[in-house]
Amino acid sequence: MAITELQRTKRQQTLGASDIATILGANPWKTPADLWLEKTGRVEAPDVGEAAEIGDALEAGIRPLAERRLNARLVKPTGTFIHENGIMSANVDLMVGKAQRGSPIVEIKTTGKAEEWADGEIPARVLIQVCAQMCCSGSTEVHIAALLARFGLSLEMRHIEADHDTRDLMAIIEERAVDWWERHVVADTAPEGVPTMEYLTKRVRQSGKVVSIPTDIVTRYQAAKAAEKQASDQAEEAKAALVAALADADAGETTNGITVKYTEVSSKRLDGDAIKKAHPDIAELFTKTSSYRRLTVKEPKL
Repeated sequence: MAITELQRTKRQQTLGASDIATILGANPWKTPADLWLEKTGRVEAPDVGEAAEIGDALEAGIRPLAERRLNARLVKPTGTFIHENGIMSANVDLMVGKAQRGSPIVEIKTTGKAEEWADGEIPARVLIQVCAQMCCSGSTEVHIAALLARFGLSLEMRHIEADHDTRDLMAIIEERAVDWWERHVVADTAPEGVPTMEYLTKRVRQSGKVVSIPTDIVTRYQAAKAAEKQASDQAEEAKAALVAALADADAGETTNGITVKYTEVSSKRLDGDAIKKAHPDIAELFTKTSSYRRLTVKEPKL
């Protein structure tokens, strides 16, 4: 679901429903440390990816399908539901009948991970998200309309009511949200764990600033790089042995039916050097400067 700039600002000041899955460790794409960098203003929230953009575009088409499945009129809320604790917030996709506190929620999902929804299941991150939405909106039931890519497309519905088990989860969500916000945002203390490189590369850095780093972190990185180099060398050696086994053939087959092909691949690429030489003015017009950070580790001089 696309959100407005105002809703984006409110998300910065609160824990959104999808953030709750992150602090509970149920979000495979974001760590609690990522979320801390974001909520404390150290890193701007990244733009939504292509999958989210596609999901937003498909929402309009899924809505009438969900209305027919539920035999009800669905409306889209224009505001954000704020929990009474002032820490949690929720933007919901649709609501049944009226877009008001207490109305049943309809959450739309589109995914290629159809196996997560097999046998009537609901992925943990989605269950946590909709329970957080119920906490904020006062709703007692949620319908999930999931467009699944499983040998074609299919729309599957899931229904959650605020029964005993669900209310237990909602209570845990409320308790953990307040605790996480106070311990990590208010106290400005980073949670355990390491942020992803996507967030670390966006963090603003002070040029020339030097900090103390634990030696074991550096040695672990060096050991991992050495192991990576060794694995790469072994793979290259194994590749050479495999190509040598083909002799002058471009294909081979093992006794148990494994096939190997060594095919020639052609591609056309723009010759940048030639363009610069023949048309330097044109090359300059289409040249842009890009930058990135390179991580280097140097041993001390003895």
